[in-house]
Amino acid sequence: MKKVILAIIIVILSINLTYAGDVDRAISKIHNKETRQVGAKELEVIGQDALPQIQEIAKDKARTRDERITALILMGRIGKNAPVDTEQPPKGQKMMGSQQKHSNRKQVRMQLEDTLKNDDDDLTREASALALGHLKDHDAIPKLKDGLNDRSGNVRMRAALGLAKLGDTDGKAPALQALTQKDVTAQLLAIDVLEEYNEKSVIPQLKKNLKSDNVWTRIHSMLAIKRIEIKELQGLSRLNYLQDTLKDKQFEVNNWAAESLMKEVANSTENRPQALNILKDNAKNNEIAGCYSCNKMLRYLIETGKITESELQ
Repeated sequence: MKKVILAIIIVILSINLTYAGDVDRAISKIHNKETRQVGAKELEVIGQDALPQIQEIAKDKARTRDERITALILMGRIGKNAPVDTEQPPKGQKMMGSQQKHSNRKQVRMQLEDTLKNDDDDLTREASALALGHLKDHDAIPKLKDGLNDRSGNVRMRAALGLAKLGDTDGKAPALQALTQKDVTAQLLAIDVLEEYNEKSVIPQLKKNLKSDNVWTRIHSMLAIKRIEIKELQGLSRLNYLQDTLKDKQFEVNNWAAESLMKEVANSTENRPQALNILKDNAKNNEIAGCYSCNKMLRYLIETGKITESELQ
């Protein structure tokens, strides 16, 4: 029996050591700009075990801006799944093993709030506001509201987006105001905020931007309008809306419609047969602006095994 227990302990320890090595390897990747994106994805998969090291990178001002920003965003994405409060040991006992290495959501939130309020770098504060939105912690609302007064317009809009993600409406008015400004970046961020609120009442304001001199403002506004309008549509009405959007001459818009149809097929929704037929029909019609986008989505469906070659016939 003792030998069995010992064997189990050895296996558990080897798993923990391997996992720790995975964390260290992923952490090392985000220090290199060539591998940073891959490392960030790996850390997000690893989850809470990586949080303490990620937090250290985020607060280390000796690190590059990009390293810290990556760490801050990861704090929000991973921290949302952390326990609200770390379990406390009985009085007189120390925290053991995994209890010591995990952060709780409150600790993550407070660090992000501190960075949002006090960091000198505008982009770092912007990342903190964005991360607080990802964190989904309603206790962050007061600090995000303070962020609406930040000296940077981008930080203000990221704070507004965080509030929108948390269901607070105080970010709506600043976003509507930013929508009318000449700063293109502020306009684009404001559009993201208004789309997050998902209210049809903002569509008239977004439509005004369709006459903007800036092509990205026009594209971003049209996509926001489309995504707001389609959310209440189901079944045939939804498919008809997407099919009509395939006619839009702006690639980013017709590509969004084709991608939405592709997801209906890939996720095997009740609309799958009709969505596949729409993709196939429009992929064959060179007079449709979205012909290329439909062909691209069909190739993706085949490559990922979501449809067979015979289904294209």
